[in-house]
Amino acid sequence: MATKKGPPPIVYILVILVLGGIAFQFFSNGDDETVTEETTTEETTTPPQEEATEEEVDQPTTEDSPLSQRFSSGERVLVDFGLDSSTALNYKQQGTEAMANSNYDQAIANFEQALQENRNDPESLIYLNNARIGNEEAYTIAVTVPIIDDTVFFSLEMLRGYAQAQNEINEAGGINGTPIKLMLVNDDDDSEVAKEVVEELAQREEVLAVTGHWSSGTTLGTIPVYDENELVLVNPVSTSTEISGASDYVFRTIPSNFFVGAAMAEYALNDLEVSNVAIFYDSDSGYSLSLNREFKSALATRGGSVVAEIDLSAGGFRPRRELERVKERDAETIVFIPAPETVSRALEIVNVNNRELPLIGDIGNLYGVRTLEVGGENAVGMVIPIPWHIEQPGSEDFVQTSRELWGADVNWATVMTYDAMSAIAQALEQSPTREGLKNALSDSDFSAEGVMQPIEFLPSGDRDGDLVMVEVQPASPSRSGTGYDFVPYEPN
Repeated sequence: MATKKGPPPIVYILVILVLGGIAFQFFSNGDDETVTEETTTEETTTPPQEEATEEEVDQPTTEDSPLSQRFSSGERVLVDFGLDSSTALNYKQQGTEAMANSNYDQAIANFEQALQENRNDPESLIYLNNARIGNEEAYTIAVTVPIIDDTVFFSLEMLRGYAQAQNEINEAGGINGTPIKLMLVNDDDDSEVAKEVVEELAQREEVLAVTGHWSSGTTLGTIPVYDENELVLVNPVSTSTEISGASDYVFRTIPSNFFVGAAMAEYALNDLEVSNVAIFYDSDSGYSLSLNREFKSALATRGGSVVAEIDLSAGGFRPRRELERVKERDAETIVFIPAPETVSRALEIVNVNNRELPLIGDIGNLYGVRTLEVGGENAVGMVIPIPWHIEQPGSEDFVQTSRELWGADVNWATVMTYDAMSAIAQALEQSPTREGLKNALSDSDFSAEGVMQPIEFLPSGDRDGDLVMVEVQPASPSRSGTGYDFVPYEPN
């Protein structure tokens, strides 16, 4: 039987050559996973990109970046809602366009027109004072507020304090002849956003200090950034005890939850003469958890007890059922410590309670027109500790000046931000540098004039100050326009 012949020798030779070429190509590329085609013509060759130097990385954000849209010294409108006059907004927008083009005389005219239409707009007043400075030397202070739907009214309250302080300081000749310029920053009351904007502010050498942030959670999230960059923050409204002593560069003009919790506990035990307390709080809020913890500690050390804790953020919340639960546990009073997101649930309990159990509200979220509007008659008698009240003796001059400026009453948030600016201004007189500010504010002898009392800081950065108790009462006429007002509490 004949055998089948194999391929001719030349075929084997060709196969060996091909395989050898493939092997050479593979090993000549080292460890690369893929082989890319290289262009060798001079016209299409791109030089390798150099790595950014540390100096380049730290450069401030460019004006057309998304982050830069959160900053304005008058070049853009940040607060375009929550105001009453569209005409005023148009004038304000024209003013920002003029500012962006360095046309300061036109900007001044536009912002003055905006304030004639709506004098209760602090953003327009801040931009007007910045326009009056123009290109002259100034001390720049950044102001961080949350400009979003849920918090715009809080932001306006804060901005009025900053604007009034800047206005008075500059009208009086500035700090040793140098005016103050304010840079507005929107941090969304979001800790991640706030970290970004503070990092940016730290790179802007003209910014000497920052004042602002609303919630304790946002403030706490930014503290490491202030500390790392050795930039001063004077916070006016965050009360969490975790802020105390967290950084040598962080101060605040509002008493901490340690003092707030003690005031609430003393009112329950000494004025209401009750010992069994039910607490409605929000487990998703750092502020609520902090004040809840401080209140329970103060209550326990004074002989009281918590018989029920209800989480306002829990799913399936039913106000009547929750109220029955606390009654079954023999609660004698209800304490509310909501977050902004759960104020509505707290007010549902207020209405269902129908003034049966006495109520104690929190410092941060129940003191406002919403409580008066929604709670109405059912909120009468609710007592809340706050750092300042418009009828408090000793602040008549400030009240008169603020009413003339804004055409309306202001609240404690405005006063605390005004005091924050006053503290910064006093420190600037001593040393107008970042480190000089920190050293001045840290000095045990430091004291600045506040609306109600001197502004002095403890070693923890907390303010050494008092609280005033207020309660909801019917009023005719009422400052709030609701038929109810917060008035100073008077023990029976």
